[in-house]
Amino acid sequence: MTTDAPVAASRARSWTRRFPRDPQTRGWSQLPEPRVPGFSLLDLTRAVEEGDVDHQASCYAPAAEVLVVDPDNPPSAPQQLHGRPAIRAWLLHTRSRRLGLRVTDLVDGGDRVAFTERWYHQDGTTAVATSTAEIEHALITTCYTVLVWDHDPA
Repeated sequence: MTTDAPVAASRARSWTRRFPRDPQTRGWSQLPEPRVPGFSLLDLTRAVEEGDVDHQASCYAPAAEVLVVDPDNPPSAPQQLHGRPAIRAWLLHTRSRRLGLRVTDLVDGGDRVAFTERWYHQDGTTAVATSTAEIEHALITTCYTVLVWDHDPA
């Protein structure tokens, strides 16, 4: 199989023009003007990084559903959170256990967004959560999160 180097270089330049490297997210991010009026992935990101649980919860629809896959909840039986109050309680619980947080790898697809959270805990362990969410009427209606973390230090 041969590669057409000029075509590959042209594709790379085209990709860079459409999706410039964003120093704020430290990765390739697609952050056009919001395509769903009223929802801002950047506002959600700020709320997550600043620990503003009330603003995070307000980004979810009243009947939203969050599915969490982690070592305790495998893909065949994910943790299911139904409704804004349950989601807010889960956000409060996860916030209380971490020392620092960075949100990276933001992708805004209009009616779907994705992002990665890197959590730093007081005991020295780290965790990574990758989420993809569906947006309807400027609110998150469904969010699927895969969460993994270090084993406790010995």
